[in-house]
Amino acid sequence: MKKLNKLYYLKIEIKELKEEIENLSEISSPSMSGMPHSGKLSNPPEQYFLKKQRLTEKLNKKLEKYIDELERMENIIEEIEDAEIRLIARMRYIDCCKWKEIARKVHLDRSVCSRKLDKYFNRGLYEDK
Repeated sequence: MKKLNKLYYLKIEIKELKEEIENLSEISSPSMSGMPHSGKLSNPPEQYFLKKQRLTEKLNKKLEKYIDELERMENIIEEIEDAEIRLIARMRYIDCCKWKEIARKVHLDRSVCSRKLDKYFNRGLYEDK
């Protein structure tokens, strides 16, 4: 259940990484014509491009890792046999709904929804991998 509690923040991180990668792709190389240079970099625009490419690759690897983790967590929820518990878990952890909203949708009290989910995860039907 601890991993599932992280799902909300993982989804936010994935969104932020996608935006960062998109922003990097929109940044153009600086124009170096007419600018004096020290001679240390033989081709500053090329060096800039390579740094930008390395950073983009690093962010894409991180994004891929996060998406794999998201998929593993969604699989945990899909393995829940009880349809009501699975629905509550999906709304809470995947859709990031608040308890009040979940309760309204499943026609139960908010505390009943959270207790059912806690009971499922605490009675040994689930192993945190």
